[in-house]
Amino acid sequence: MFNIFNKLRQLLGVHCLEYALNQTNLETIQSADGVVFNANEIAVLELLNQKIKEIRVALIQKDSYEDQYLTLLSEMEAGGKPIFHLCRALCGGEPLLRTSETDELLNYCFQIASREYPTLLMKQSGLMAKQYNYNQKYPMDFEGFEALIKRDKISDLLNREAGLMSAIKFVTDDGISHYTQTVQLLENIITISFQNCTFRGCFTYDDLTREIEKQVLFLRHIVNNEEADYSSFIGIVGLNLGILAN
Repeated sequence: MFNIFNKLRQLLGVHCLEYALNQTNLETIQSADGVVFNANEIAVLELLNQKIKEIRVALIQKDSYEDQYLTLLSEMEAGGKPIFHLCRALCGGEPLLRTSETDELLNYCFQIASREYPTLLMKQSGLMAKQYNYNQKYPMDFEGFEALIKRDKISDLLNREAGLMSAIKFVTDDGISHYTQTVQLLENIITISFQNCTFRGCFTYDDLTREIEKQVLFLRHIVNNEEADYSSFIGIVGLNLGILAN
């Protein structure tokens, strides 16, 4: 069982697997002697391993790109639940969910972020956070979000276009123009928030919801012509610091 666990840890990423197993500190386990799995955890490991095998075989038979298997796994449901939430429930865990007593828009974002959180944790080749098209899998997401946006002051940032042409557009003091289609706004808020968390090395669900709240408040501050902060990260590639002196 350790071999399956180790393979899944590499394929899914340790934090996604921790979520599915309702466990922590799985990164430190280096051998079969370091962990004992109960019956439910074994069932989850076998389920995920089998589903990945089935998806990869199906992709090969269709002559499709095999690296799509992680995306297809993230979209899979079992027992009426997204597969990672089902796994977590089998291991005695509950979906993580933060709520606000007064803010419907934030509650909606938190709810969708809770559903997508294990998928965001999933390790993707060369990417810290994979951007998924929630609207393709869950078209009702946008309808609910759009209704809340229209009742929020953020609606003042919308252009007067309809359908796919509807968008938020503004320019910040640093000269950067921001343009996002309304249909992509919910997805962008969640994935950009997770990317910001990842860059900071803090990506618990609570970290994610705090960053989502910052993103929503940023848009509301812009409407009011108030000062607002947003995160921007710059990466340096190929830098060699040489040998550091003692």
